[in-house]
Amino acid sequence: MKRITFIPLLTALLGACANGTYVPPTVGRTATISFVGKHRYVYVDDGNSCETRHLIDNKYWSGTSVRAIGRVWIDQGIDTRAGPYGGYFCGLSLSFEPREGVSYVSEYITEDSRCRVVLSRLTPQGEKVNEPTVKRETLKRCVPPLQPLPEY
Repeated sequence: MKRITFIPLLTALLGACANGTYVPPTVGRTATISFVGKHRYVYVDDGNSCETRHLIDNKYWSGTSVRAIGRVWIDQGIDTRAGPYGGYFCGLSLSFEPREGVSYVSEYITEDSRCRVVLSRLTPQGEKVNEPTVKRETLKRCVPPLQPLPEY
């Protein structure tokens, strides 16, 4: 008799909500973005769907490229709910239209147990200026189906 064991939902959520790890584009029209603040996750999505949403490895938080061909969605925040005792969540989603060759910074800010994300365009001198194409978005709830574990 085959025995199938399912990964508990909390374990599945730990690495869920993304379609793989983000691979920065190396050809075509791109912009550069860095992610600063005390966040613990960043997702980038250039298709606004669970299938095109990718987790960004923290080695890219100091700067990575994104496609500059239309709107790009970013989720940034903290999520410690996957532990056995619950936890804390504070994250936001936004979108913007990056311009080719331009640098941006997405800043995660916490104040009095609240969080916000501010996306700015950087001038050639490195000054932060308002990015007029930014829109606040609804966080996606991308939960993959439970996967059976191998038999022992």
